[in-house]
Amino acid sequence: MLARLAEAVGASVDFLLRGGGRSAVGVAEASRTWDAALRPLLASTNLRLAARGKTSAQLNRAWQGLAEDRKDEVRTLVRRAAALAAAVEHLLPEASARAVNKEISAELTATIIDRILHRV
Repeated sequence: MLARLAEAVGASVDFLLRGGGRSAVGVAEASRTWDAALRPLLASTNLRLAARGKTSAQLNRAWQGLAEDRKDEVRTLVRRAAALAAAVEHLLPEASARAVNKEISAELTATIIDRILHRV
């Protein structure tokens, strides 16, 4: 099962077992779009990334040129947001959690865009 998950997210089984960090699969990462690289980190939550159109194309170009340490900072931010979303889902009633996590998704997307485009 872990092997299938690793294949689906473009990571090694060791990467999954370690709980993140730098992936040993740099080649697959180089060709992935920003949202394809980050979406697997949100798989266990109902958080979504939502940049569209010209912004998404601009983000893809910026993500490809982003230094690996900056990509790791963005990944860490996404992991923290996923943990926050899990806590919200655990603590609040379903409808309330869905509403809060929708707002977290919007703020997370805006923050990621700023970080990738070096605005922060």
